Amino acid sequence: MNSYLMSMPELPEVTVNRFMQSYGLSENTALLLVSDPSFVNFYENAVEACCGELKSFHTAQVAPSVANWMTNDLFFLIKETFGDVEDDELNLVKSCRISPAQLGQIVALVLEESVSTRGAKNTLLVLYKEEPEALPRDIVRKRGWQLIKDPKALRQIADQVVHDPGNAKQLHQYLIGGKKQIKMEKLFLGKAMNVANGNAHPELLQKAVGESLSRIKARQL
Repeated sequence: MNSYLMSMPELPEVTVNRFMQSYGLSENTALLLVSDPSFVNFYENAVEACCGELKSFHTAQVAPSVANWMTNDLFFLIKETFGDVEDDELNLVKSCRISPAQLGQIVALVLEESVSTRGAKNTLLVLYKEEPEALPRDIVRKRGWQLIKDPKALRQIADQVVHDPGNAKQLHQYLIGGKKQIKMEKLFLGKAMNVANGNAHPELLQKAVGESLSRIKARQL
C-alpha cells in the first residue's frame, strides 16, 4: 500500500461513524469531538487512560462517560477561562490545563465508585485552577473526597439527620404516613447527603436513611 495513503489522517465522517459504532456515542457528541483534530486525539487518549485505570471495564463502557465529562465539564471550564471564541482562533484543547490522563483518571474514579460526581467535579476544578500537575487520586485522598460506602458510617449519618431535633416536624410528617411519606424520605436523604458533603454513595445512603426511619416507625407501633 502506498505509504502516503497510510499516513493520511482519517476523514471526519469516518471518525464520526467509528466513534458512534466503537464508543457508543450519539451522533451529536461524535460530531462535536470530530470538529477539531485535537479534540479527537485528546478524547481517545483520555479513553485509553481511563481504560488503563479500569482493567475490568471495556472501552465501550467508559467511552461515553469520558465524552460527557470532556464535552460538558471540561469544555465549560476552558470556555469560561478564554471566553467565547471561534475554534480557529483558539485551540481549546491545546489551551487546556488538564491532560487526557488526568481526565481519564477522574472518570475512572467515578465509574469505580471511589468518588461522587460532586467530588469529581471538585477534583476537576482543583486540577484546572490550583494543582495542574497533581494526580486526581491524590487530590481526592488529600481532600477527603472519597466516596463513603461503609455501612456503619452511613448509618451514623442517617441517624444523625433523622434524630436531629431540628427535623422533628419532618419526622412527625413521615410517621403520619400518607402522601407526604415519600416526600419526607427524599428530604431526609437530601439532608443526609449534605451532612456527607455529597460524598456518600447515593444508593447505600438511601438504604441507610430508609432503615433509620423504619427503626423509628417500628418503635411507634
